[in-house]
Amino acid sequence: MMETKPSIEGNPFLYGNPVSGMSFFDRREQLRRVVGRLVAGGQSTAVLGEPRAGKSSLLRFLAGPEQRAALYGAAGEQFLFSLVDTQMLGGELTAARFWDWALTPLKEQFVDAQRASDIARQYDVSRTNQFGNATLADLFKLVHNAGWKFVVVVDDFHMLLLHRFLDSAEFFGGLRGLAQEGKGLALVIASTSPSWT
Repeated sequence: MMETKPSIEGNPFLYGNPVSGMSFFDRREQLRRVVGRLVAGGQSTAVLGEPRAGKSSLLRFLAGPEQRAALYGAAGEQFLFSLVDTQMLGGELTAARFWDWALTPLKEQFVDAQRASDIARQYDVSRTNQFGNATLADLFKLVHNAGWKFVVVVDDFHMLLLHRFLDSAEFFGGLRGLAQEGKGLALVIASTSPSWT
């Protein structure tokens, strides 16, 4: 009897960089859980897994505009996503630099386009105050009152622990508190380490 080697032709799984579009599949259960939590009151979610398990691909799929209507239905029209890849943030990362980066989609939609709005004014106050937690809480309340949910999607969340200026109860406690407030902000984070929970 001759032994045959398994063929790699037709293998749907790609190893390496995050995938998107038609290459992303077989994550129905994970998608259902995260989408369900976002749609039901904008609840935050942590996605944990080993390296190369597909966490980055899942986050990109959740935040991508191409499948928003299919994933979230009408609720998706009121979601504004910000995808933060912590490996792109550089060396001396402060809380102010993190928020300046993470808030870019909100700034483009509500500040640059609507300079006279309450959201634009509060964004300016927050930025002047180095994005302190109290000013951010007021900003996200205004986002909530306007009928929006700002979803910050953070890939490789555990990498934030390596930044000495961020490794503080003020930043991480503030992040958690802002998301738990349920007013305008939700977090979807991916990590290989559960040590921050």
